[in-house]
Amino acid sequence: MVWNVPSPGDYLISVWRGQQLTRRLILVARENAANPQVDIDLAAPTKANHSEDVLSVAVNGKAVFYCSQGSGEYQITVAQKSKAGEKEIFDSARLKDPDHFIMVPIIAGTYRFSLESKKPSGTILVTSASGKKLSPHKLKPQHVTVDKTGLQPSKIEAKPGQPIVFTIRTSDKFAITLLPQSTTRRKS
Repeated sequence: MVWNVPSPGDYLISVWRGQQLTRRLILVARENAANPQVDIDLAAPTKANHSEDVLSVAVNGKAVFYCSQGSGEYQITVAQKSKAGEKEIFDSARLKDPDHFIMVPIIAGTYRFSLESKKPSGTILVTSASGKKLSPHKLKPQHVTVDKTGLQPSKIEAKPGQPIVFTIRTSDKFAITLLPQSTTRRKS
């Protein structure tokens, strides 16, 4: 998940897993900050004293959220802090234009893409590299768009480890599901 930091200020980032708050961070955005991007591991353990980590990023920089282990299923909310309190400005459960979502599939197989309001509207086929093993760092990201009609283009082929960048142009929720593998056996 990628969130574009819109303006200078202090932001409270809350990481949720189901209904449980698992982590809170403070993101400080400044015009002269050295970091154009900050990477946040959603699966990182909470500090023992439950204090908030403080991170810094440049204005118009990016906060990149990823899950280093486990099944994921996280939700991120961002609130801008001010003297009047906190105002929620981003919720990963409600992506909309101009948000971005990045998928890095590691399991070969067929993934179904579905909008909440429509039947399945796209397919992502992840095929293993034949022959020599490819370094994920040499695989160029693929760029696709999610709009009110679904995934554009509607069929994508990728290799394990190849990033797929989804540009969101709708407020409709979507799901990406790995379909079960065929279990047919050959007769000997």
